[in-house]
Amino acid sequence: MIHFRNMVLEDIGYIYNNKVLRPLVTVPPIGEKFGVVIDDRGKIIGGATGYTDEDSAVIQKIVIDDVAQSQMLKESLIRSVIYILERKGIKTVFVDKSEEEVCKKIGFRESDKNQDGLLYIDTEEFFQRPCCSGSMKFD
Repeated sequence: MIHFRNMVLEDIGYIYNNKVLRPLVTVPPIGEKFGVVIDDRGKIIGGATGYTDEDSAVIQKIVIDDVAQSQMLKESLIRSVIYILERKGIKTVFVDKSEEEVCKKIGFRESDKNQDGLLYIDTEEFFQRPCCSGSMKFD
């Protein structure tokens, strides 16, 4: 079973020794670092890392080791990051536009202030939106 959880100190050696996952722990943070991993029965198969600054956070790196499930896992991972960060008092989450396709589906949008090619989401608004995108219809 897959779990999305906070990265713990014991995860760092495993992540560093995996060439695909290594960027999660080698990206230099600008503020206080955070990490969320995808744990599949004790094996880390992906994650997201970044930093917080007061009530904002920036997701710097998203890596998924399983290419076949990458898109589905990436969306779930980003949603989990938002949930975990919101519980820590984060009000705004930023992510690079390279993740635009999946992030806009979740509710990220471009800033009027052009934050160096970043998209953002207000965590309060995120939790007020329905989970599924507007393109899905149920009878």
